[in-house]
Amino acid sequence: MKRKQAFTLIELVIVMVLLGIVAAVGFISLDSLPNQNLYAAAEKVAADLRYAKNLALSSSQWHGVKFDTWDEEYEVYVTDGSTDTVIKKPEDPSQNFAVDLPAEFQDVEIDSVTGISDKIEFSPLGVPYDDKNGSPFASTFTVELNYGGGWFGCGGSSPSIYVRVAPETGRVYVEW
Repeated sequence: MKRKQAFTLIELVIVMVLLGIVAAVGFISLDSLPNQNLYAAAEKVAADLRYAKNLALSSSQWHGVKFDTWDEEYEVYVTDGSTDTVIKKPEDPSQNFAVDLPAEFQDVEIDSVTGISDKIEFSPLGVPYDDKNGSPFASTFTVELNYGGGWFGCGGSSPSIYVRVAPETGRVYVEW
């Protein structure tokens, strides 16, 4: 008598459990991608703010960063108080220092800029101002970034990450 070859119920259950585990791991990995992009973008913004501050300290000229929340971009510039001139990228002197966040970090957006205006300028002493002709910041300057490409998480809303500049010292840091 010839035996029929087939899968047993136990084998099918084991395969289903393994597929479930693989799917769960894949979903978790997919879920963390927006966080990774968001964190990388925040670190880029923080590094560029630090760069503007360090340029001001080393060159004894005022430098700033202007944020455009509508186009989701920002640029680093040198200013004399009346004219803001975008500087060149250190890695490519043929290009202006302008950063398009959604292009560099998929679907990351500038949600808001909390300051007196949408820009921050650093004095040659590294102190953050709203403008060279204005006054130093009395409170923390904040750039809020979020993931604008739809969110996979269970909470239903996109997380935000904050890049902050402390008044007086100009310390730049990232906060969840």
